Amino acid sequence: MKHTFKFEPKLIRTWSFPFGLFLLCFALALLSSSGRETFSYSYSAVEMGQVWRMITGHLTHLGWSHFWLNLSGFLGIWSLYGNKLKTSEWISISLASVAFISLGLFILNPQIQSYVGLSGMLHALMAAAAMRSLLRGWQDDVDLTRLEDSIILIGLSAKIIFEQFIGAVPMTEKLSGGAVVLDAHFYGFTFGIVFGAFGMFSIQKLRPITLNRNHCCELSTPNP
Repeated sequence: MKHTFKFEPKLIRTWSFPFGLFLLCFALALLSSSGRETFSYSYSAVEMGQVWRMITGHLTHLGWSHFWLNLSGFLGIWSLYGNKLKTSEWISISLASVAFISLGLFILNPQIQSYVGLSGMLHALMAAAAMRSLLRGWQDDVDLTRLEDSIILIGLSAKIIFEQFIGAVPMTEKLSGGAVVLDAHFYGFTFGIVFGAFGMFSIQKLRPITLNRNHCCELSTPNP
């Protein structure tokens, strides 16, 4: 039996974002120390006008262990929520979150001279996707979805609180190969929660709420 390859544009669109992110991070990882010097977030370099570092710093890593650690974290998020958002939404959250995190570090943490890695952005992606999914589950009245998303958001919140008041989660610094910039996680998480909540209400229309048959009318929310 002869098999023919069938082009699936939906599959291409679905995986275009993770594949593109992998290629960018992998290309910068191949540059090794020279890449880190050129593309990492650096407070002094940004102050001198090298603003591209506010974006590229998040795509740069300390080494291969740091690279694979972050990519495995991203794949975990994608396995849970990859089909929950459009590709354009994933890209929007990523770009806006890294800008927000870098601005937070630049304005509020000038003592942090350098930063690399996806971890801040990963916290933003996880928080935004889980919040969006939770609100959609609430809107669609899907109990299982709401439970799963609530557990993830509670766990992520607990991690952020632990990091802010106690310190880095054990083993993370050893696995990544350097000090963890905890405030980047906090800024990413904060951005993700806000984006997930307000993005949901600005994009999605709430569905009508139908009363029981003893009532003669239907209540619906007004169009935004």
